[in-house]
Order: sequence, then C-alpha cells, then structure tokens
Amino acid sequence: FYYRIFFEIYLLFIVNRNDQILFFGNLSPLFRYKAKVSVFIQNKLLLEKLSIKNYSLFFQRIWFQMTKKNADKFIVQTPSMAKLLKEKVNDSVNILQLPFCKIKIIKQVKKQFHYDFIYVASALPHKNHKNLIKAWVLLAKDGLFPSLILTFDFSENTKLSKLLTKFKQRYALNIQNIGFVKHDNIYRKYNQTRALIYPSLSESFGLPLIEASEYGLDILSSNYEFVNDIIRPNIIFDPQSPRSIADSVKSYMYSN
Repeated sequence: FYYRIFFEIYLLFIVNRNDQILFFGNLSPLFRYKAKVSVFIQNKLLLEKLSIKNYSLFFQRIWFQMTKKNADKFIVQTPSMAKLLKEKVNDSVNILQLPFCKIKIIKQVKKQFHYDFIYVASALPHKNHKNLIKAWVLLAKDGLFPSLILTFDFSENTKLSKLLTKFKQRYALNIQNIGFVKHDNIYRKYNQTRALIYPSLSESFGLPLIEASEYGLDILSSNYEFVNDIIRPNIIFDPQSPRSIADSVKSYMYSN
C-alpha cells in the first residue's frame, strides 16, 4: 500500500500529456494525471455484490469507487465483465474488451485416464470448494466414489484443508489435493483426466475453463454468465447447491 502511494506521487512529477500509463492491478490511480490512464481489471469481486468476509477486498472496493473517475479507459477480458463495469462507471469512460491467454499444449499420443475430475483453483471463498466437497459426500452416500483432483495450497486455507481431511476419513472420499503446482504439471493432469468440474461463484475470465477445453476435457460448470462468455459446458449445475453438483456428476458418470 505504501509503495503504491509513493509511486503514484512519483508519477505526478514525471508524466506529461503525451504519456500513457497502464495500471495492471485492478485499481484506478489515486490522482488524476495529465497522461492518459488505462486500468486492467481482472478481479470481478470488486464489481459484484457477492458477500465475502475479506477486509482487503472491502478496502479495495472503496478505493475503486472513490478513484474510478481517474481512469480514461478500462480493459477487461469478457462481455460479462464489460457489462458489469459499465454499470459502475459513467458513459464517458471507454471500456475495451481484450481477451488474451497463453496455453501450452503438451501433446500425448494416447490419452490414458487416471482421474475422473479435476478442479484447478485456489482456496479463496468464491471458488466454492465447500459445496464441491459436500457434493462428493452426497455421492459417497449414494455409493459413488469418483476421483477428484484439487490444486489449492494447504496453508492458504487451513479450515478447508481440515474439512477435506475430516470428510475423506469419514466417507472414504476419493479426493486428492496436490497443492499448488506449476502449470506444466497441471497440463499433464489435464491429459490424465476425463472432465473439469468448475463450481466457482465468480470469475473475471476463468482460464482453467479455456485450458480444459483446449485439452479436450468435458466440462461440468456453474450455470453462470462468466462460463458462457468463453466456452460451452457439457453439463451445468447450481453451484450454491451440493445436491445439484452431485446430480450433474452422477448424470455425467452414467452417460459415460
């Protein structure tokens, strides 16, 4: 925070009218500069009313509301982000939709499936791991034990880690959390997995959806607009309902 303020004050003395400044960190500058200012927004939680107990996010939302007038241009990656942002800023601000991503395809001659599902996501609350785990509990009670790979850092959310451990022991869930791994390892997991399951409640882009699609995985996902921005899932569900998630998994397993 202090470095940000120091640097913005420094910018006041070095920019001129012919300069262009690009802010990559979601937040508009604190000052109105002589130069043209563009802000890249990739955190949808700044714009949504999604209730998440996070003091940093609360502070950032206030920052955005107070400084949005200091930007000449906003850059987003999807139509739903552009639509949401348009509701928050006045019509004079230019909003550019510029999707971009870099995906490395690791070729595999013959695909051998070792896992049924994978969910590539951090342990942030909006990633909705709790409802996904509860859905796997419901499946276990129905006598189904599909394999699931998770990729969140154990230390990032100790409560979630303990919840996963407890339910795995109680219901013999076939869930493996491999923790945070490099992208190349994730791509190898894509090659070994039948389907991506994506119960997230909010995304500005949803890169794993594109990655999984490029790798030929089937996709089971939240029935939200951010998904349809970039791919067409095989099966959709209500991410707020563990039963809906479980039923979609059951339907997928029986159809395959």
